[in-house]
Amino acid sequence: MSNEKFTPGPWKVSNYRPYDIIARDPKESTYDVGDDKFAPIAVVNRYGLSNQQEFFKNSHLISAAPEMYEAIKTLCANNIENLNCPASDCEVCFVKKIMKKARGEL
Repeated sequence: MSNEKFTPGPWKVSNYRPYDIIARDPKESTYDVGDDKFAPIAVVNRYGLSNQQEFFKNSHLISAAPEMYEAIKTLCANNIENLNCPASDCEVCFVKKIMKKARGEL
């Protein structure tokens, strides 16, 4: 990611605690994964979910966020004409609104 203000990916679901979303952090290591150091950046609330599979799916969805963000950003940048979204009209584009939401700008 370029200059976004959130923790850069990749994010992973911890093998030890499947409710921890972890990211590479050489300074504040809680988990060692191979040669890399990881620390928790988010915890998925598992209370109130009647289905444990839903909890695990939520963890994996959140852990994929940085990669999904980059994919959307790349697709949008490379397909402005194909998306019927002219560059001059990006403020009303639903893709740009989703990107702003992800950056905490909405």
